[in-house]
Amino acid sequence: GTTVDDIIRSVNWSPDGNYLAVGGDIQGTDPNDLVVYAFDPSLPYANRLTLVASINPGTTGSNDEIYSVNWSPDGKYLAVGGVIQGTDPNDLVVYAFDPSMPFANRLTLVASINPGTIINDLIRSVNWSPDGNYIAVGGFIQGTDPNDLVVYAFDPSMPFANRLTLV
Repeated sequence: GTTVDDIIRSVNWSPDGNYLAVGGDIQGTDPNDLVVYAFDPSLPYANRLTLVASINPGTTGSNDEIYSVNWSPDGKYLAVGGVIQGTDPNDLVVYAFDPSMPFANRLTLVASINPGTIINDLIRSVNWSPDGNYIAVGGFIQGTDPNDLVVYAFDPSMPFANRLTLV
């Protein structure tokens, strides 16, 4: 972001330590609430972080609030949780990350789901299992089954609508 109103709520290193995912409520000229930086400690301090990807998970500008970002163990995916607004208000989204793609295509949506049955869920934490097959989700999850901790199986080989299944 470019303003003092930015709120960073989550940072997470990629497994190889080359990238840093940042989520929050980012304002400014590019109000994307999920950003990824390349990290090079050999560069001077002011140049160690280079923006390599950014995206706004929702469709309503800067109204999203990301509370948690977490890399999959293989570094290919980013799980993102928070309050995601828009026409598809799913509060858990998963992106594929490919640094070899052009800037605009480095983050690709591969899965999304709303853990509760009400659109006012607030996901505060997401975390991959060590084998990368599951995503644990915690927060304020509303609905007919008011569990505030849920676990999803993640299978990128399935059709989009079936990549996340409650276990």
